[in-house]
Amino acid sequence: MRYVTSVERIGMRKGLQQGLESERRMLLRQVRRRFGEAIADQSGPLLGQIQQLLILEYLGEALFDCPDQQAWLARIDAAVRAQPDNPPNSGASL
Repeated sequence: MRYVTSVERIGMRKGLQQGLESERRMLLRQVRRRFGEAIADQSGPLLGQIQQLLILEYLGEALFDCPDQQAWLARIDAAVRAQPDNPPNSGASL
């Protein structure tokens, strides 16, 4: 196994954080377009608690299945509560 330097680890962590932020912004744009500004404002803090890219991707797909804003908010809340204690991108999902 190849040794990963601390500089490389910092770079990987930075890249992951940028990916998470990008995915959150995309989700918020989609939520805003589908349910309006108020629901996007409620979704933002919840999405900010999610630290796994796979869960954010799952929510991106789940957005299309939610019939209304209450179902969407419930889905995000469930995702936040169900987050495993594994490191980000460990392959864990809901």
